[in-house]
Formats: sequence, structure tokens, C-alpha cells
Amino acid sequence: MLLLYRISRQILIRETMSTTNRLTSTRSLRLFVAIIFVGTYLLMSIRTGLLKSAMKSSNNGIVEYTYTGDEKISVIIMSYGRPRVLQQSRLLPVLTSHEHVDEILLLHANQATKFEHKHPKVRNIDAVKENDAIGLGIRFEFCDAHVKEENEWVLIVDDDMELDAAALTELIVEFSKNPNRIVGKWGRRLFSCCNSPLPFYGYNTLAVTGKAEVVLTKFMMMQQTICKAFADHSYLVFDDIVKLYSKPLWNGEDIFMSLVANHLYSQDHPNNYAMPWLNVWESEYSKYERGISGNVFTVQPWSWGWWKIVGQMIEHKNYRGYLWREGRKR
Repeated sequence: MLLLYRISRQILIRETMSTTNRLTSTRSLRLFVAIIFVGTYLLMSIRTGLLKSAMKSSNNGIVEYTYTGDEKISVIIMSYGRPRVLQQSRLLPVLTSHEHVDEILLLHANQATKFEHKHPKVRNIDAVKENDAIGLGIRFEFCDAHVKEENEWVLIVDDDMELDAAALTELIVEFSKNPNRIVGKWGRRLFSCCNSPLPFYGYNTLAVTGKAEVVLTKFMMMQQTICKAFADHSYLVFDDIVKLYSKPLWNGEDIFMSLVANHLYSQDHPNNYAMPWLNVWESEYSKYERGISGNVFTVQPWSWGWWKIVGQMIEHKNYRGYLWREGRKR
């Protein structure tokens, strides 16, 4: 990566010195940025390949996880703009058939895409008004007075995820070892160097294994009490950060929820846990092959659409890094 940076920097210097033409400078700048992104993409691909290889090796001897406790789980799924994914994927069938899932709260946050999923375990809830008021925060807001009081454990999962029943059981087993934390598949850390944040205020989308400061809402489990604590603490960042800068409203809710858990459980020390090897994946029915919430997995510097996505991604990461640092302080 350092070599790529040096090469691209030399190209930029030579191009800039050879002419004062604005068009040439613009092309040089684009080439510089493109090389950096290509290098990052290649490094991510190599890292992902190594991780998958390690997972495959570790799973050669299949381990069957069994949870023998009596805890029942409430699942919360927010449905907004992709009902077809939920209707055709295996997410709901796997969840409803799992012996430890007691209820599923299906939050319909968009009037135009509401639908009725009929199953004894599924509660279809009109959450349009709540979504207008607090956006993605409704994932945690509905822990209060909506989740069955006797269900102490809550699973949050995105509507475009799919999973094996064994993955959920393994998550439950791991969570049962220490419920005083948030456990999920995708973890994140905030990076800094020399007491200063790295680009994007230190926010990085590389996966974390094991102890993590933040766990993403794509697939996370927590106690009902900590889920309810989101509403009690959200005032700390809502008016001057979330309301002004988040797109969509309350983007970064997983960051803040994780920080609240660290604050209440471990005196603000990273205490949550990430399990990236879990067999949980994005549904093939999802229309969104890439978005602003993660990394850009295709490199198309000749396309204006690609540059637009890159810009959105940078803005997204900057916001999440800023929310993370300010939330941690407050």
C-alpha cells in the first residue's frame, strides 16, 4: 500500500509540474485517488481471501452447538424499502422455526411497502410514525413496551440478511457465556495514530474478530435492558449530531448502542464481541449490491456513478467516525 502511495504521488507531482493546465491536474488527481482505491481494494481482497481460507480450515471438523438454557428470544426486524427480500428469502422461515425464538417484531417503517406476514410468532407492527420521528433508532425504541417482558434477550437483524439456524444457535451459546455485552457477526474498531484520528475520524470498515468496541445491527444480540437504554441516552447526540448530519435519520445507531453497552457494562472499555465466521450473509434477493455503509468492492474510475458512490461512502464514514468519537466523550 505504501509503494502504491509513493508511485501515485510521483505521478501526481510529475503531472502537476509538467503543465499548469487545469484539465491535466484534474486527471492527475483522479488517477492518484483511483490508484489508492485500487490498492485498498486489492489489500481487502487478499485479506478477505485469507480470512475465508482460515474459516474453511477451522470448519473442516464441524462443531454442533447446542443451547440448553431456557431463555427465549425476541427478534426485531425493520422493513423499509425492500419487502421482496423478506418475502422471498429464508430469513423469516429460519427464525420462526428456531426453537429459541419466541417472537419476531416486524417493524413496517414505510407505508408504501407494508405487507402482512402471517405466522404465530410474527407480530406485524406499523412503525411509520416512529420512523419519521427517529429513523433507524426504532430498532431499539421498540424494545420498550413492545418486546415481551419475560424475554430478556433480543436479536436485531437487518431485513436483507440470511442465516443458517446453526449460526443463530452458535450466537446464542456465545452470548450466554456473558450476557453483559453485545455479541454479533460484524465488529468495528476506531483507529488513531499519535493521539490523532486517521482519515474518516478513525472509522474503518475492516472486520474485527473477538473483542470489539462496536457491533453492527446487521446481526446483533443483547439484553432487553440494554436495548431499552438506547432511548435513555440518545439525547446526548441526537439534536446536534444525528438530527443535523445523519443520512438516513439515526444512521450510526449501532455505534451509539454499542457505546452505551460499553458505558453501562464495562466503564467505557471495549467489551462487545464479534464473530465474523458465522454463516450469515446478504440475501441474493437484495437489490443493493453495494451501498454507502461499507466498502466499495468495484473500481470504476471512468464512471461518474462510481465517483458519486465513493463520495457518499466518504461522507458516510466521516459522519460515523465523528458520531463515534463524540458519543464516546459524552
